[in-house]
Formats: sequence, C-alpha cells, structure tokens
Amino acid sequence: MNVQGDEPEIDPDDIDLAVQILIDDHDADASTLASSFEPGEEVENPNIVKVVRGLTGHAIYFSRSMIPFYRDPTKTNVYYKHLGLYVYRRAFLCEYVHWPPTPLEEAEQLEQLRILEHGRLLAVALTNHATPAGIDTPEQYREFVERVRRRL
Repeated sequence: MNVQGDEPEIDPDDIDLAVQILIDDHDADASTLASSFEPGEEVENPNIVKVVRGLTGHAIYFSRSMIPFYRDPTKTNVYYKHLGLYVYRRAFLCEYVHWPPTPLEEAEQLEQLRILEHGRLLAVALTNHATPAGIDTPEQYREFVERVRRRL
C-alpha cells in the first residue's frame, strides 16, 4: 500500500475500502480511491487530479484537466477527484517498479497512467467521505494548516 504524503486527511475507513476493493476484484492489479467534488471545489484546478471510471469500476483515464468533457450543458456534470492512495498486488508491484515512465505519464506527470498504458487494470473505489484536495501547492498547504488550527 502507498498512502501518499500529500493526503494527510485521508479517512482510515477509506484505506480499508481501497484494500477491500482489490480483494474483491480478482481482475485488478491495483486499486485506488476517488470521491465527488464538493460544492465550491475548483474542478478546473490542474493540481486536483480527476479520474474517469468505466462501467466495471476500473480507471479509464486520469488527468489534470476536466474529464470527461460535457458537450451538452444541460446534462449533470459528474467529476471525480483522485485520492493519493494505491494498493498493489505484490506480483504486480514487482513488475511495475521496473517499467520506465510512459508517454502519457510524462505528459500529465501522473504515475498511475503507467499502469493504464500497459493495459493493466486499476480498480477505483468511490468514497463518500469529503476529503479536501491533497497538498500539492503552497496554497493547499496554507488551507490545510488553517483547517487543522480550526479543529484545535
């Protein structure tokens, strides 16, 4: 398991969820988490990674851009933000660490795209826990510090 350091507010139940989805999905090589954007969150922010899932619950693509693109503005726009947590099957991880970066990974600067570019399956569990965006910028760090201060 890899819980990235930019996700200090991840809910422990979500860690269990990411493990369970990999246990349940025998086809997936790894698992991760996503949640809906909260009202007021900046979907267009490139520091918040978006994910699109297929009908099977596996990741189709991750991007810093707003995906999917909704051409019909009357349709309900549903975006999912990716949470920085991965659970790997041991055998898969032993392969993955030897793969060089891939073109899409380098373009988006998102290592999870390496999995998809190799045609491997990454299960994405949806969580209902409202998790603030990870800490990738000084502004996000200041917001995190302020949230912690309010709790104290």
